[in-house]
Amino acid sequence: MSASRGLELYSPQNTDQTAPPGALRQRAASVNDNAAGLNAATVSRYAGKGLAAQAEQIQAIRVQGETLTKMQEQGALSRFMEDAVGQKRDIAPATPEQSFNAMKQAGQIGAGEDYETYLHGMDEVIGSMEAGKSADETALKDCVRGAA
Repeated sequence: MSASRGLELYSPQNTDQTAPPGALRQRAASVNDNAAGLNAATVSRYAGKGLAAQAEQIQAIRVQGETLTKMQEQGALSRFMEDAVGQKRDIAPATPEQSFNAMKQAGQIGAGEDYETYLHGMDEVIGSMEAGKSADETALKDCVRGAA
């Protein structure tokens, strides 16, 4: 048996926080949304001494352009920060920037909120995943119709 074990890190949004210690379960895979800040040191701090993050066990789903992942991996501060751990999978934003600006002008979004920060929210993650699911369902239905 290997000394390093896979970890499951659960948090309802897992964005602007580190996972509580009770949220780690050994030997399980993990899916993390917009998990900026989830790096090897964070995992080992909460998992316990001697346990390492196994990138292949962690799926990091990120909305393209969301602020914290962008800052962690591309911004000026990226030189001082580790990349988020895990197998990265970028998903397209559910809300185009033009739609965001229209909602902002209509007062549906606060005047001080910017697009990259908006993309960091869980609503955007869910919307993006639902859009992908709908596209997959359509493709499957088209395949079934074509095979019939």
